[in-house]
Amino acid sequence: MKLSHYVYAFIVVLVAVVGIGLINPFGSKDVRAINNDIRLTGSSTVAPVLVEISKLYEKKDGSPRVFVETGGSSKGIADLRKNLTDIAMISRPLKEEESDLVEYVIARDGIAVLVHKDNPVAELSVDDLRSIFTGEITQWADVGGESQKIIVVSKGEGSATSVVLNEFLNITANQVAGEIFAAANAQMIKTVSLTPGSIGYVSIGAASVDIELGVPVKLIPLGTVRATAENVANGTYLATRPLSLITYPEIQANALALVKFSQSSAVTNIIKELAYTPVEQ
Repeated sequence: MKLSHYVYAFIVVLVAVVGIGLINPFGSKDVRAINNDIRLTGSSTVAPVLVEISKLYEKKDGSPRVFVETGGSSKGIADLRKNLTDIAMISRPLKEEESDLVEYVIARDGIAVLVHKDNPVAELSVDDLRSIFTGEITQWADVGGESQKIIVVSKGEGSATSVVLNEFLNITANQVAGEIFAAANAQMIKTVSLTPGSIGYVSIGAASVDIELGVPVKLIPLGTVRATAENVANGTYLATRPLSLITYPEIQANALALVKFSQSSAVTNIIKELAYTPVEQ
């Protein structure tokens, strides 16, 4: 075979390999720019909102495809730092070391305490919750329930939901006496629904949707304040957090267009239907 044939064969193989995505000579962000696709990664609380927003957004003429992947707020920020995603989704405020990033708040959510539907306990004080999650109270009978062991279900130290709850209860991550680990909202809700003596914590929005679908769990008020989107909106429910999209100050035009759409009145009904609280921009 002549040299030119070898060169031609190499080019054919290279093009084929690039075409199936095994080699990316431009870097992941450049390839997404060429394809005009938008990728979001991060919070399992924000992800369902963006899935529904993306369905609506993609119906607009000329809109790019949108891919949404969960993994937690910390993963979203890490992926953004590594240029593996266009937009990070987080369900907590930005940290001090993240001040170089831009936050676009799209909604607000509350953190609710979750127990099995058959648990007779109607409410818990903040002091009761602190004692339960730190392992000082281990029996439901001590807080007005039945003679049953309390099983604490934890989302782990890196979870944005954990960060907000721990700050509200004024405890640290290593004080939480978790016996079972549940990474995402869906896993937390399923675990508590299958474990009658358990207690966990979850997004109000995520739990409200599942409760309407008949999942056997219930939300415990904080003191006398019920865990509802309405109480998050009127400010009486205090364990709340922003749901945000995070980017670098310089952002591709197609990604910025999706961010702005996610903050517009066009998605207000989506946010309300998912039991979150829209924010005024």
